[in-house]
Amino acid sequence: MSEMPEAIIAQEFDSLPNQDDPQVYHSFQLYVKQLCRIADFFHIIKKNIRLCITHHETPPLDGTILMIVLNLQHVWKYTLELKANTECTLFQTLDLHPTETVEILRSIMTPMSKTFEVKLHHISPASFKTLGVGQWLDNEIINYFVEKWCLKSQSTLGFNTWFMEMLCAHVKIQNGVLTLEDSKTVQRWCYSAEKSQGLVKWDRVFIPINEFNTHWYSASINFVTKRIEIYDSLAVVYFANRRRPVESRKNTNLMLVLMWLSEVLGRIRGEEVQLMNDSATEWQCDPHVEVPFQPNCFDCGVHVLWHLQHVLQFGTVQNDCVSPRWKFSSDMIGKRLRLAQEILDDCSL
Repeated sequence: MSEMPEAIIAQEFDSLPNQDDPQVYHSFQLYVKQLCRIADFFHIIKKNIRLCITHHETPPLDGTILMIVLNLQHVWKYTLELKANTECTLFQTLDLHPTETVEILRSIMTPMSKTFEVKLHHISPASFKTLGVGQWLDNEIINYFVEKWCLKSQSTLGFNTWFMEMLCAHVKIQNGVLTLEDSKTVQRWCYSAEKSQGLVKWDRVFIPINEFNTHWYSASINFVTKRIEIYDSLAVVYFANRRRPVESRKNTNLMLVLMWLSEVLGRIRGEEVQLMNDSATEWQCDPHVEVPFQPNCFDCGVHVLWHLQHVLQFGTVQNDCVSPRWKFSSDMIGKRLRLAQEILDDCSL
């Protein structure tokens, strides 16, 4: 039985697309979509067989049905593994060939016909265009992926891009003082995010931050590892602040807000978190985590979404990640293409 899945799938998928083919990207996309359909097909059959068995008062005792279900499970897993490996090969190819990837991205961003715009239900065409070459991602794109990916995670609560802007505005108006009313406001935002992301329990929080409409960076609160971290992909910010006294660092005031927020969110989670004026706390706070840096002035939003990917996968941003699926690249054009393609796939385009 160990060779059976390979024998079945290899009839149609005996080799990866030729990477010298000018249409290699579209060939990879077709390849992956076909594997998805095959995996879905086997999964549905397996599910229906199990459902039929539950409707029998006396299930078959000869083991034939069980063997069929196990074989289907085996084929399904193999297909998913082949799909994952194929995607990693594609992602690596995109990162290794940025010039060609730029042309592919332009080719899928260009056809903004009226038909295309009507079908793009989830994102406005103007926002979608910010995924184009050299563009600054807007709020709509960031919020779309925060909500979608956190919904799938079932463990990470993602606030939208307006949340921290609102909270910091309150801090400024109230001369640095956060009140009980602010706590109630956070509760309302939290419950709204829980509802939209289908979360019952969560142990991590991700917060995208818009700095004066000129730069994106992010923060995370991890209740498992007891860490609060701020991620900024601008190298100049990291190196200018890393060795400064804590009170002189750029993100010190923001970290104080995040510490207060952690206490409020802790109460919502039903646990006591005490950070203010507690030198014995187990929590660690890093206002300037070293993360992969952007080499330009426009990729900060893409970096923020990859910060989220790492928080979802690893709990924090990993500088030494080598997986083609998750690792950062010096040129994030491959990531832009993947984000744009994901939206198009979500819209069945």
